[in-house]
Amino acid sequence: MYNGEVPKPPLNYENFVVKQSDTFGVQGLLRTEGSNFLNHSVIEVENLKVALSRVKKQNEDLQQQSHSLETKFDETTQTFNVITSHLA
Repeated sequence: MYNGEVPKPPLNYENFVVKQSDTFGVQGLLRTEGSNFLNHSVIEVENLKVALSRVKKQNEDLQQQSHSLETKFDETTQTFNVITSHLA
């Protein structure tokens, strides 16, 4: 947490209005580095939201293409059925 070093509290830290939690332990570390961690998490969540919206848009486009191809396939099948019935 402190790069292998044990932090030493400042002398008379009560006089400087420094709490023990500001110099030791997880609370002090989270106060100094936690906000960066939270900011990175928020940015990552936003990036994931953007990626998800892109995938949803691609999915919608692919559904439209699939529907268009199914319609063309049905039309082609009907045309072949008509040609086959005339040849028979």
